[in-house]
Parts: sequence; C-alpha cells; structure tokens
Amino acid sequence: MTLSDPMARTPEPGAAEPFALIGRADRARLPAGVVDAYPLHRARTAPLAEPPLSGDGAQVTARRLTGRRPLSAGEFTAGAEAVVHAHELLRTSLDPAGASGPLLRVHDRARPPLELHDHRTLDPATRRTRLAALADAERGTPFDAGAAPLLRIDVVLEPDDTWVLLLTLHRVLAADLSADAVLTELADACERARDGADPAAHRPAVRHAPCAAAERAGRLDRAGRAHWRRTAERTAPFVLPRAWREDDGAPEREPAGEPAPGGVPAVTERAVPFHDLRAGLDALAAAAEVPLGTVLLAAHLKVLGTLTAERSFRSDVVARADWAPDGERDTCDARLHRVALPFASPAAAPTWRGLVARVRAEETLGWRHRYAPRGTAQDGGAGAERFAAVVYEAGRWRTAPAGGGADTSTGPDGGGPADVPLPGRDAAVHGDGYGLHVLADAGHLRLRTAAVAVPPERAERLVHMYRAVLESMAAGPDGDALRAHLAPDERKAVLGAWSSGPSADHGTTTVVGLLQERAAAVPDAVAVRVGEQTLTYRELDERANRIAHHLLARGAGPDTLVGVSLRRTPHLLPALIGVWRAGAGYLPLDPDLPAERIRGMLDTTGHPPVISTGDRRSVLGPLHQGAFVMLDEDREAIEARPATPTGIRVHPDHLAYVIHTSGSTGTPKGVLIRHGGLVNYLLWTLDAYVAQGTGGAPVFSSLSFDLGIPNLFAPLLAGREVHLLPEPFEPADLGRHLAAGAPYSFIKMTPGHLDLLTHQLGADQVRGLAGIVIAAGDSFPAALAERWHTLAGPGGTRVATEYGPTEITIGNSGQQVLATPTTELVPLGAPIPNTTMYVLTDRLEPVPVGVPGEVFVGGAGVARGYLGRPALTAERFVPDPYGPAGARLYRTGDLARWLPDGTLDFLGRIDNQVKIRGYRVELGEVEARLRLHPDVRDAVVVAREPSPGNVRLVAYTVPAGRPAPDAAVLRAHLADALPDYMVPADFAAVDRIPLTANGKVDTRALPAP
Repeated sequence: MTLSDPMARTPEPGAAEPFALIGRADRARLPAGVVDAYPLHRARTAPLAEPPLSGDGAQVTARRLTGRRPLSAGEFTAGAEAVVHAHELLRTSLDPAGASGPLLRVHDRARPPLELHDHRTLDPATRRTRLAALADAERGTPFDAGAAPLLRIDVVLEPDDTWVLLLTLHRVLAADLSADAVLTELADACERARDGADPAAHRPAVRHAPCAAAERAGRLDRAGRAHWRRTAERTAPFVLPRAWREDDGAPEREPAGEPAPGGVPAVTERAVPFHDLRAGLDALAAAAEVPLGTVLLAAHLKVLGTLTAERSFRSDVVARADWAPDGERDTCDARLHRVALPFASPAAAPTWRGLVARVRAEETLGWRHRYAPRGTAQDGGAGAERFAAVVYEAGRWRTAPAGGGADTSTGPDGGGPADVPLPGRDAAVHGDGYGLHVLADAGHLRLRTAAVAVPPERAERLVHMYRAVLESMAAGPDGDALRAHLAPDERKAVLGAWSSGPSADHGTTTVVGLLQERAAAVPDAVAVRVGEQTLTYRELDERANRIAHHLLARGAGPDTLVGVSLRRTPHLLPALIGVWRAGAGYLPLDPDLPAERIRGMLDTTGHPPVISTGDRRSVLGPLHQGAFVMLDEDREAIEARPATPTGIRVHPDHLAYVIHTSGSTGTPKGVLIRHGGLVNYLLWTLDAYVAQGTGGAPVFSSLSFDLGIPNLFAPLLAGREVHLLPEPFEPADLGRHLAAGAPYSFIKMTPGHLDLLTHQLGADQVRGLAGIVIAAGDSFPAALAERWHTLAGPGGTRVATEYGPTEITIGNSGQQVLATPTTELVPLGAPIPNTTMYVLTDRLEPVPVGVPGEVFVGGAGVARGYLGRPALTAERFVPDPYGPAGARLYRTGDLARWLPDGTLDFLGRIDNQVKIRGYRVELGEVEARLRLHPDVRDAVVVAREPSPGNVRLVAYTVPAGRPAPDAAVLRAHLADALPDYMVPADFAAVDRIPLTANGKVDTRALPAP
C-alpha cells in the first residue's frame, strides 16, 4: 500500500481548479513557478505565531533501513525528487502576509536539499554521537519559509548496506504530514531508482486541493462543532501525570531539545511486539466486528486510563489520510488528521469486546467531523504541560517482500501479506510537542518518549503495561477490561511487600488490661502531672475503678457510650480509663466546641451519661437530655465506690471511643473505634516513640482530636508520665510550655505546631526537647523537616511523620525522617504492624508505580464505621479484595503515589483539588512551589468562586522578611515551574497562616483577597 490510493470520492465542484480557493489580490502576489495556492487553515497558522523552542523548532525524524545492496547518491536524489514532485505539500512555501491571510503556495518544481554523510568507518558509539549531533543541527537550522520545499533530507551511510534517512520538516508541514509515511515512500522510490525503474512511475501526482476545500467546508459543519463542544464539556484533556513525569521524586525537568542529564537521549523509542498475540487480537477484532487498528487503539487508551484518575478524558489521535475508520478513502493523501478522541472508563462495557466496540464508535464519529473546528477539544497545553501530552498515530504500513529489501510493514486492518516488523529501526523525533508518541505497526506498537516527559525507567514500565494489556486482550474477547494490567513484579510489590505491615499477634490484649498491669508494676511512680499536681499509678488506678463502678450503676456497660466533657485537669485520665473499665466507650465533648455542635453529637449518640464538672452544668444542661456524672458534685458518691476492678472483661471488638470528624454536608460523622485497633496502634508506639527518649509526653490538643491519644496513653503503658498542659493557652505560648517540661520521650503534634516551634525555640531548646517529635494530621512539607533538622543538629531531637485518618485508629503508617526528602511533602512511611495501605483506583485496582491514586487503608485499625450512618459507612468502608474474607478497606480521600523504592509519596487531598479550564489542580502542589521562594516562609492556596464556574486561585503568603514579595515576582516564580492554569489569580500577604484549635489551617479566617 502506497501513501495514497485512487480517490473514492469526487472533490467538491471547482475545488480542483488551480487558485480556486484564493482571491485576485492573493493571485497578484504569487511569484513565478507557483501553480496553485491555498489559504492556510487557522489551525496551521498557530505554529507561525509560536516562538520556536530552539532554532526553527523543526521536526526531525530518522529511520534506519537495511537494503539488499548499496544505493548511490544519484539513486537517493532521484527517489527524493520523485516523492517531492508527487505530493503538492512537499513542494510548498509560505507567504505569511497574504492579502486574506497566510498562504500555502505550491511550486511547479522543488529540488529537495539532500546531503550524504558517510559513517561507514566509524565505531558504533561515534556513529550514535554523530547521528544525534546531526539531528540536533538540523532541528536548529531555520528554514526560509518563502522558498520551497520546506523540508531537508540527510542520508547517513552505515556498514552492511545500511543507511539512515533523516527527514527534517518545517513545523507547519510537520503538523500535517506523516513523516513515517514520507520516509516509507522515499525508501521505496530510492529502491526503484536503484533497480532501474522510474521512481515516480508507480503513482500519479497528488493535489492538495480536495483537502483544502474540505477544510473550508468543515468550517460550516454545525454537527461537527457540536460534537467537539460536547467532547470538551464531558472530558478532561489527558496529560501524563506530573508524578509520572518526575524522576523518582526529583523535580520535573524543564522542556528542552537537548539530551537529558546523564546522556539520556532527548527522545527514545521502544517497541512493544505482539506477533505472538496476533491470532488472539485478530479474534477480538472479529468478535467486535472492527479492524485490528481499533483493537490497538483501544489498548492504547486503556493504558492511558490506567495512568489517570479521570473517569473520562480525551487524547490526540492522528490518522493518516489514506486510512479511515468508515472504510472510505480520503483524498488528502499524505496529510495527517488529528482528532481528540474521548475515552470513558469502561464501567458500561467491562469486556474487551464491549470496550473495543465503544472505541470504534467514537473513532468513527471523530473521523466524520475531522474538518470541523475543534475549539477547546484540541488543547495542546502550554509550557511543561505541552510536553506531557500523548498522541497515537494510526495508518497503513507495507510488508517486506520475501526476498528482503527496505523495511516495510502492513496496516493494522490486516491488509497485506505477512506481518514483518521494521528490522533495525530506530528513531529520534524532536519538537513535535508530545511526551509520548505511539505508532502502530502490524506487529509492534512503537513508543517514542521524550526524556523531559517520561524518564527511562517509566518508559520501560510503559512497555510492560502495553504488553500486559495486549496479552489480556488476546486471551479472549470477554476478558475483564476493568482490571489494571501491571507487570507481574510491579503488581506483587504494590499489593504485597510495600503495602503490608509486619504481623504481630496481640490475642485478646486491650489497653484496659495493660494499664492494670502497669499500675500493679509501678504503683508509686508518677502517672499524671498537671502543673504542681500529680497522680501516681496507684491513685490513677483506684480513681478509675471507682468511676467505673459508679458508671455501671448508672447503666453503662460494654458497647455503650459515656460522654466526657472535661478540661486538662487531674480528673481527665481517671474518667477516660474509668469509662473503659465499665466496658463502655468514651465520647469526647470538648468544652470549647460550639453549643450546637455538642447538641448534634449528643443527639446522634442518644444522649448517653456525660462525665463533667459543675462549672459546665450551665452550658451542658440545655443541650443534654440524659444523666450527668459530675466528678466534683458527686465526689462523695464516687469515692464510696470500690477501688478494685469491676470484673468487666473488655474484648478487642468492644467500643473504645467515638470521635466526630467534619462531614462534607456539614453534619459531623461519629467514627466508632474498637479496642483492638487502639491497642495495635499504641503497642507500636512503645518502640517507635516512647523508647526514643526519657520522660513522658505532653498533652496540649483537644480530646476531640485523636492525634493526641498517643500522648495520653502511650506513656502510661511504659510507666512514664503524662504531662497535661494548662488551659487555656495561645499557640504563641506553645514553645514556652513545652520547654518548661522537657525533656520528653516524644511529642506528637501537627506540622503547623512544629512550624511554630521552629520560630519559638532556640537551637539548644530544640536539641533537648524530646527523643523524637512526630508531625501528623496534615501535610508535612519537606522544607519544614529540613528546618527542624538544622535546628536540632546531630544527636538532637529527631523528627518523624505519621499518617492515618481517624477511621484507621489514629495512625496507619510512619517513619523517622532521617534526611531531607526529595519529594515536596514528607512521604507517608511504611504500614505499622497488622495494617495495610494501598494506592488504588475507585474500582479498587492498583495503580502503577509513580501514578497518583487514592490511598486505601486496612487491617487491625479499621473502624466499625460511622455511628447511625449505614449508607455512608458502606460508601467509605468497602470490602477488601486483597485481604481475608470479611476484611474491609477505608477509602481515605487522600492522593499518593508509590516511588520505585516502595516509598509512599503523599500528594494531598482529592477534595483539595479544583478544576481550572478542565485541568485538575492540587492546591498543595501550588503551595509547595510557593514555599520554595526565598522570600516566602509559608503559604496556603485556596479556590474562590466569585461567580458560578469562575474558579480563581488565591495565594496567601507569609513573608520571610520585609517588604513582602511583589505579586508579579511570585507569579513569575510559579510560572517557571507550573502551567499557567495553576498560577493563582490573586496574591495576599498575611502575618501568619491562621490555625484551628487542632493545629490545622483555618481557611475561613483568611481575609478576602
């Protein structure tokens, strides 16, 4: 099959007449030797307006061919002239200042510049270097746009009758022409010249007129406009995920045409062979009643779907004009047609047969409207994002003759003889603006990857993914199209060793029993310290037992609830432990919470007994319909109760506490936590935290915030002191209070609190503060960890991270931060014992290494669910497909990606994402970039919507000094690394980032921009 076929359609009347598509003023401007001219389509004028990336931004394509015998310089020249003469587009020049706009001028004759380079005596390494240098030189050499042809050809002679053809196209032509098709025809013409045949005798010259006329008619295609508008509205543009484009945590490289660091070529090509799968793929094509090309395209889209969290997206598909999914022969010959093909995750078509059929329908529709203006459906992006785009190129290929010859292959529809891959082919493509360019041969998919977009290790993983999808397709048309097709070793890692903590058998152990054992072991040691007041372990044990007996008399028991509304006084820990010894779980009712929130919590829990003190009666009385246990007013009755254990046996499945977290609807959710999950977590902290230093731990956060639970109970399990810091105190006093009680074994706090300490404490105070500090409960910037390391110095207070939502019982993973992470946020750490941690799609399939997905956590810490919210429980707590029967996973709503070393890189919240111009934006990513500016100490970015659909990003920055950096400076700083849609529209300087009582960013307290 040659580049063109006889026309199957008649061009529109008058279109074939020379100069029929331009006016008199344009005709008068034409120089001698021009035989026709066409208005340059608006989509083709864009490259004229864009500044070149280097040189003229030309595209260079190289192909290595092995012939049966040598070719002479004259035969190369004859072949090149024949091909150029056969295609009007190949003998055109540009007039950018035509009377009616830019013109494409067709010249009667155009002699293609052709140079021969003899590399036959060079060693392989030198040949590679020289070839790369030649391609770079060609790309950097500008064209004279007013002179035809807008192409150059280089022929590089290599040993063993092998040659490399380099085709350099002006970027206007490169947007329209299939370089592969031109090179294929050029090789054919050269061989015909060598064999003594007329290199141009095989085909007639092809005019561009029908295509230009069709483009003009396409502007009136209302149905086509509507199709592309709908495509843009219902899909997001696909780009390679930013995490995928980074080199294992290193910052994303800027686009460049030069080789990547370490000598990696700017563009490399890898093949995905499927000769051995051809029978199965053909069977799938037959079952779906589509050509093989559609099967290959569906495989490509399935791989893209694995690389994105978008349920539906659109991606560029380029088809040669001699190919059409509707079976018609287009008259535009060598032209490339680009369409934005929409693709939806295959929930409605879970088999390969159904998926392929859906792709075929979209393919046919897109081809039908290929000439219609595509508007925002064809968005190439800008800056670094432009190099993250992906294109798939379909077309027809030839098959090598049995006797050998230049490489050839057949089309994906199965036409032609045997399927022979292109032998020894390599390619170097520059300046096409795509990070991944996939070309379909009859027996291969060829993946061309730009190093600025896809690091080599990622490119190898792509090869495995394409191959795995093709293998699944070939296995049968009714196979599962929902499954994530990862390489076997990768799937084993992300679902096995990386995602599971070590096993530990805790049997029926509970914190209740362990506290009793510790009280018996060290009865006279100080357990609780509140200023100058202390409680020994014996006193704590006896007070807790008396409260437990009193609660039992008031109706408490296993799996009931008891509210606790106390401040950080000596009453607090005896009350909490007393609730447990009565078999009940505690419900924290922070005295500082708004009254309506407390009322809502009591309503949803059925108004259980509430432990408090008399000073709270006036506040709680109007809110609570149940009984009160006032520790001061009921003191005599409580002290009359036995100081011995109640005899209640607490089981790991019994309720330990209910923590209310905020809900997206504004109604708090009560999370039901079991004793088994609590003891599993606290036993891990004994080695991870308590053993890291001397002393106990301070408590300064709200009881309603489970982050402080290890500070409350872990020291008691080790016979250490719990320091209850006085109330109230302002965040500005945190450093002073902590320093007064130091040293501690550990302190767990939010990153916001840790940041405060770096400004409130001196280096000596930081070094002696504790054995270890743990930052948890919010995003932990790597820059903050580095700042802490600098203050603490060698041998000083270490820093760790911990991750886990309330629904997994405080924490699910953690690790010490031994060095400054290469990622923007400190990684999440490894799963703790008896827990699991997966990065999955919304269909619970694993995502590849480096690709963002949602974090799902499982194991011993999974909560029962939400109190009185069965539907929400079923939505968030899902069956664990990778665990034992009956196991569940909690979907956290957090985004993360695996790094190749098994580190889990935190990327932010899914619900902290917004869409700007169809692109998903993670606000944490913008914040991290802002913090890298030397004049910015801290930053937070929020999305504002002043009018429906008008989403604007606003950046709030805390200056590192005075004056605050100008908004234009910060905007330029972000624009250097982020695409324009991620740069905030407004900037505002603030003295500090406001925090809630729990140490999280209070976005409601930020001023209006």
